[in-house]
Amino acid sequence: MALFCTRVPRRSLSAELTGGPAGRVGGNMEKTKSVGQMIFAAIQCTWGIPQTFLGFVLFLRYIRAPHEWYRGVVRTRWDLEGGISLGLFIFTPDGEDEWCCKMAAHEYGHTRQSLLLGPLYLAAIGLPSLLWERLEWCRRLRREKNIPYSWFYTERWADRLSSSIYI
Repeated sequence: MALFCTRVPRRSLSAELTGGPAGRVGGNMEKTKSVGQMIFAAIQCTWGIPQTFLGFVLFLRYIRAPHEWYRGVVRTRWDLEGGISLGLFIFTPDGEDEWCCKMAAHEYGHTRQSLLLGPLYLAAIGLPSLLWERLEWCRRLRREKNIPYSWFYTERWADRLSSSIYI
């Protein structure tokens, strides 16, 4: 996981869209990566449209928060403690520490689940993950039995996907 937590220069979403500062790396690797990201986005906007639409609505809600490209998805850095992943959009705390970086990688893992499960994502991953995080019964179970958050199948799978090769 440390590989993904090294800081790289931030490239704002507006700079990326307008071709502004923070130049691009050239060569075939960059072209291949761009094609892969376009395919990833096309699949998320078709096969994963339910969660991508909800992510876009949440993006509009937090339009004034800082946004950036993160591995081919739009990362919004909000003032909340937790994170959420909805199709092409991830929302994480606005921090530079290792915890925020790991959360971004974890939420990216959820975007890959969305890519694989498409319209089943919200029922198979989104809702169970939300309940595992929010329900007092689940919180108490984790606390009393010393069960890590990543023990739950949705979170363990997202962690594995976040650390594998990405687009």
